[in-house]
Amino acid sequence: MDFFFFSFPRFLEAAGPALFFLLATFGALSLEGRRINASLRAIHLDPSYWKNPLMMRRMLVHAFILLLALLVISFVLSFLFYLVGYGDLHRIESLLKTQPFFVLLIAVTLSPVAEEVFFRGYLQGKVGVLFSAAVFGMLHAVYGSVVEVFGAFGIALLLGTYVLNERNLYPCILSHALFNFISIYAVFA
Repeated sequence: MDFFFFSFPRFLEAAGPALFFLLATFGALSLEGRRINASLRAIHLDPSYWKNPLMMRRMLVHAFILLLALLVISFVLSFLFYLVGYGDLHRIESLLKTQPFFVLLIAVTLSPVAEEVFFRGYLQGKVGVLFSAAVFGMLHAVYGSVVEVFGAFGIALLLGTYVLNERNLYPCILSHALFNFISIYAVFA
């Protein structure tokens, strides 16, 4: 498959879940009678954060710290599974290597935004951190890797706890996007 090959059906297949999560979130908030600014605040995306330089610096620092924690969680879980003889991350590597560029681009742009908005911004507020993290982890089973499921669960617990305490989704989105970028880069490097 050509690395830069683009097809609209493949785009919908790749972006479909992310678009669904965004539509589900904002559709549900709309049904609750919320306007756009109230919806954004309800899912911890307060637009006023961008007007405050101190808040922006704080968000960037938090995103960097979260990214480091995500990398540590990923490494520790991968290592533990490897020790017990169940290192199956090669499945994800094989899958990533067959994807065209636009699918990988979606994985580092649209997907982290949509997943954080839905799972940490909306669903977590309805069902709690643990259940939201479990659903997030289970949805990663589509990659065929048990390590990925547990890794996604651990990462979701960390990000969910952060949102619960800080009420700010921006650092989670940025750290998630950077984590996906580093993971994809590592496969191709």
